[in-house]
Amino acid sequence: MKKKNEYKYTEKAITDEGVVEKKDYIGIVVSVVSYLLVVVLAILGALALLA
Repeated sequence: MKKKNEYKYTEKAITDEGVVEKKDYIGIVVSVVSYLLVVVLAILGALALLA
């Protein structure tokens, strides 16, 4: 059972790496934009609490 699970995780990791390689730039842009949105929302929330 452990060997099968390890193989599944390895296979999934390889698949994820392949997807990342194919859509590398898109993934970076999406992650950066989402990160900036979270930061902006956090700042606005802090300002709303202070104001």
